[in-house]
Amino acid sequence: MTRASLRWLLDHEAVTCVIPGFKNAAQVLDNLQAANVASFSDAELRRLEAWYASEVHEHIRGAY
Repeated sequence: MTRASLRWLLDHEAVTCVIPGFKNAAQVLDNLQAANVASFSDAELRRLEAWYASEVHEHIRGAY
């Protein structure tokens, strides 16, 4: 899940870097593997956007 989340962030044109958290060296190495994860397809991105809109957005502080 972490790798997919980082890949999604890295694929956004407006994002120039991602600074993920970690607690140990193994997590750092796992985070680095996000660079090797395939980008989401257009269909997958549409499904994620729909899920975010219906399940997450209302719970984000400052959302409008």
